[in-house]
Amino acid sequence: MYNVCMNYYFVDYENTNTDGLKGISGLDENNSVHIFYTVNADKITFGLHRRLNMSKAELRYHKVEAGQKNALDFQLASYLGYIIRENLENESHYIIVSKDTGFNSLITFWKKYRITVELVDDIASGKSIAAYAIISRLIILMKRGNIFSL
Repeated sequence: MYNVCMNYYFVDYENTNTDGLKGISGLDENNSVHIFYTVNADKITFGLHRRLNMSKAELRYHKVEAGQKNALDFQLASYLGYIIRENLENESHYIIVSKDTGFNSLITFWKKYRITVELVDDIASGKSIAAYAIISRLIILMKRGNIFSL
């Protein structure tokens, strides 16, 4: 038996709005999307509603109480750490969907612990990164002659 690779997306909806969710309808059940939003950004279009319903990914919504500067960013970062801790034994990919380059310090932090976190503008870009990571893992296993230890 092998571990299924999970992709975890953490969407800064206040920053990206509907643009950040481009590509969500193409996600399968090996993806988990966590959408962080505030009262300042809590509306969706009918088109986005349809795309969310088409997605086979696990969808979770996290309403952040705005009031403090960067409240959403801090809660997203904290939740990312929690999810990483819960999945240390699994092959998982962590992708922050935001145009906020302030998350680069978080990426640098996790890199010290050999955890790769990516920052992308939308889910479609994150899908490419996740697919590349899976292909890279397969190539490594093939070179070792152990393709069945996924």
